[in-house]
Amino acid sequence: MRRCAVLLAFLPYIIGCEAGAEGSLTADGAVLHLDEHLADATVVGSEVPADLLQSVDWDDEDLLAEWGPYEGDGRADWLAGEPAIVGPGNGAMRISADERHRTGNGSLSALITTPVDGWLAADWSHVLVRARTSDPLNGMGFVVGRASTIRLARGAPVITDGQVHTYRFEVPRRLSRLGPLEWIGIGFLTDVPGSLEILSVSAVPVRAAYAEIGGTGVLPEWRGLYRRPTMFAHAPGRIEYRLRVPHGGRFDASLALPVPDQPITFGVTVSDGTGEELIAEAVVRDVETWAQLSADLAPWADQKVTLALEITSDPAGGIGLWGAPTVSGGGGGDRPNVILYVIDGGGADFMSLYDYARRTTPNLERLAAEGVVFEYAHSNSAWTRSSTPSFLTSLHHSALGAGNWDSLPSGAITMAEHLHRQAYQTALFTSNHWSGIPSTGGRGLDVLRERWAEENSASSAELHNDFWNWRDAFPGRPWFVHFQTTDVHEPHFPVAPFAGLFVTPDRRRSFETWWEDLWEVLWRDDVNYMKTGDVSGAFHTALSELEIDPRTFFSTQRDLYDETMAHQDHQIGRLVDRLKARGEWDNTILIVTADHGHPAGSYSRFGRELIDPPPEKWEGAMLDSYRSRVPLLIVAPGRLEGGRRILERVSLIDLLPTVLELVGLPPPEIMQGQSLVPLMTGTEGWEPRPVILEQYQKDPQSGLEWGHIEVIDGRWGASLEIYPDIPDSVEFRPDGPQRAARLHDPDVPRLLLYDVLEDPLATRNVNDEHPDQVAKYTEFLERQRAAHESVRQLIAPSEGQVELTAEQLETLRSLGYIQ
Repeated sequence: MRRCAVLLAFLPYIIGCEAGAEGSLTADGAVLHLDEHLADATVVGSEVPADLLQSVDWDDEDLLAEWGPYEGDGRADWLAGEPAIVGPGNGAMRISADERHRTGNGSLSALITTPVDGWLAADWSHVLVRARTSDPLNGMGFVVGRASTIRLARGAPVITDGQVHTYRFEVPRRLSRLGPLEWIGIGFLTDVPGSLEILSVSAVPVRAAYAEIGGTGVLPEWRGLYRRPTMFAHAPGRIEYRLRVPHGGRFDASLALPVPDQPITFGVTVSDGTGEELIAEAVVRDVETWAQLSADLAPWADQKVTLALEITSDPAGGIGLWGAPTVSGGGGGDRPNVILYVIDGGGADFMSLYDYARRTTPNLERLAAEGVVFEYAHSNSAWTRSSTPSFLTSLHHSALGAGNWDSLPSGAITMAEHLHRQAYQTALFTSNHWSGIPSTGGRGLDVLRERWAEENSASSAELHNDFWNWRDAFPGRPWFVHFQTTDVHEPHFPVAPFAGLFVTPDRRRSFETWWEDLWEVLWRDDVNYMKTGDVSGAFHTALSELEIDPRTFFSTQRDLYDETMAHQDHQIGRLVDRLKARGEWDNTILIVTADHGHPAGSYSRFGRELIDPPPEKWEGAMLDSYRSRVPLLIVAPGRLEGGRRILERVSLIDLLPTVLELVGLPPPEIMQGQSLVPLMTGTEGWEPRPVILEQYQKDPQSGLEWGHIEVIDGRWGASLEIYPDIPDSVEFRPDGPQRAARLHDPDVPRLLLYDVLEDPLATRNVNDEHPDQVAKYTEFLERQRAAHESVRQLIAPSEGQVELTAEQLETLRSLGYIQ
């Protein structure tokens, strides 16, 4: 029988099944993703066992009766000694933390628990928590405990819009080592007093989670650091595909178990009409890691065969997981591989590729001779969380839904999705969580790693190792990989041999001591920039109190940044050298860029802090060169002439259409960027456009948005503040001041105009000298914002048909956003 098992409750987690072509599937010149063709398979067996462990649910009444503040003996550095404040909420249970809950690491914490009477972690799949908050919480976590042992099982960022959201916390397989659990808990961390209202908690057993979908299905599965789209079956079970084997054909899959109580035997068989042959087999016992199973299909090249994936267990009823199962050919077709290499927080102004005084990027300089360098490329936002979705979809922050962090609109198609649909293998290796699931939901990826590296400032070496392991296990072509490294992102801990290039050991030790002392002052209520909104002022107050010379402090911070940049550059050089040694370079496109310039926004800005005299606090914009000018180097052997440097201003919103044109695919139906290929090749099709930047946040109580929309247009740069008129009856509490382009001040004009040719760091506005330009760009940016709202209506999911007015459609066409 043919199946595509989908349960509505799991739609966010299940990859949709596609109907295959009549007859057999094929992987000629590309990669066949078997998990996407479950509807085209014949499933034999794989019956769901009876008498499964059932879910346990607590609603608001049960929560108040059975959950309470943690008062056990276990301790952790993130847990305060004072029990959390617990009470009824609005149809919910409210847990709160105030200054009495300040922990050893400076945060406030709250934790509630319930006894679970000897549960085994291995029996449980995930915990679902329905909760809401309007407070700027740092994160929420699922915690387990036994005796004096406390383990943070999973953490997640919190959506602070005041609406109810469901958080899914996977139960890590490693927790099975703890033995029987005594309690489970839900908690949060925050920098300032806050609370969380919990409406319900549900614990879902492993077997029940799969049984609710059916005997077979597809779910995303984490093992260790890695997430894969995963096809599952119950033993004994067999999933059969009718396919035509390509030349050099092979089968690859990662294997895993959801429960540790019994080993599973995985087998791959081929039937060509004359008989059936078992060509690969593996017994898997470990529930914590991915195993690998590969099989050679080359003997059946050009033949139509039945490829069967089967599992058995003793006793019957075990569950086997096939992670990212693929069939690939030896040739890989004509389409090139693609590397999107994003240096998180990598400012072009600090790279010798762009004439920085220090030789921080000699390898990028060498690569420039083989590719095209854009002298003035800009990010479209100044924060990873808003910039990354934009350059992956060619859609601006407000078009994607400013301030809505829980999902990417269904009409926004990411770079990985575009390429995955064209039979690419796809991967994201990042050490910045914000560029992973929170940015795109992990859509279109065969493998995802989004956790912090062992050493933040050496993340590139670790992520490159992930990449090579993936290529060895899944060698099919073509492939796409998105790296997003944190080598140059704070905190800066340069590694050998680059540590010491610009900072002596004594100065580094002094700097580390300063940081420890600074945090004690920075968290004080009268200084804390999370309350005051003034990052620069907080640092200067703390430095003054501690009698630390600001210039020495900020220049040391810059010097450490330069050392991490040198390490990052070295690792890119090693990556390219290895690609060349393996013979893959000539058919690979490499794009090196950054999600925004330095700084990332959370710490004091060492670039602007070294300006003498310093600009006014309210001066500045995202468009300033330190914050938004990013590297953009594109190397495409055989496709682009090397050694070119382009002076036109461009932005990262242009990346997606550029990649699609370079690999021979049509552009997105809706996009706000344009392909850079005509500009790089000197052909027709490039249209000079102003660079647009924007970044918004949403007040959780009122739903009001605030932030900035900006433009760089030739000589002029303009930053328009979007700040609502707030009625006296509305409580409006802006949150996350470190994300703002500049401090809000009602006495400062809404639009600040800068001459970016004379003042690229936006230190002194020229409003008084050019009132005509102020009026012009105020009107321009208001119209631009309205156009982005129209795009949002086109791509956002809606129950009915979206109808735009003729004027809206004409505006979008004139801007090149729709055809």
